[in-house]
Amino acid sequence: MKIKLTCSRHIETEGQGIAQTLAICEIMRKMIYRLEDKGIMVEALNTETWDKPEHEVHGIRQYVTVELPPEKYNEVILPLINQDVEAYIIPEGMIREVYKIEKGWAGHHVCAHMCQFRRHTELILDALHITVSTVGMIGTHNANRVGTDRYYETMVFLTHREYDNSGLPETISFSNSWAIGKPDEDYQANAMHEAIATEISERMLQGEYERS
Repeated sequence: MKIKLTCSRHIETEGQGIAQTLAICEIMRKMIYRLEDKGIMVEALNTETWDKPEHEVHGIRQYVTVELPPEKYNEVILPLINQDVEAYIIPEGMIREVYKIEKGWAGHHVCAHMCQFRRHTELILDALHITVSTVGMIGTHNANRVGTDRYYETMVFLTHREYDNSGLPETISFSNSWAIGKPDEDYQANAMHEAIATEISERMLQGEYERS
């Protein structure tokens, strides 16, 4: 499988450009070193900028592409993902496909920072961004529920602004199960998250969330 690893930074003032570029270069340098240390070949480092005045979004991004067996994803890629680094799974043999980014932080819930289980996946199709977030097991001992009668829950949001993970106002409904009423069910919660992400991806490809 092919993975695109990216690091992005917003540039709010003219003087931040050099500092943010240097910060990204250092993050990417360390990441490439870790990949090569595990024997993973890294393609050339690329740099791009974006300028979207209508959203007041300006920034810089660097990315590399790596190829590795699917069974190595959890071992090699997941430890690299954090608030600076994102991972895209690049589809093969498809003209139009939903890109899937695993975020390194929780996507919802006021007590997310206390949850033992967190999955945050962003699904991207052209300009459409949708967040799938699963949290569970609040606390380190005798974990508490995340809501009424549930220890795990999944929610889906329509992200209106690219690169924006704050204030997700519009919730999307889905048919798959979204809650687990038993504690210590991480494997089931992971499967629930993946099932919902798959359902939403299929509906995105069918044009269900596109707006005129």
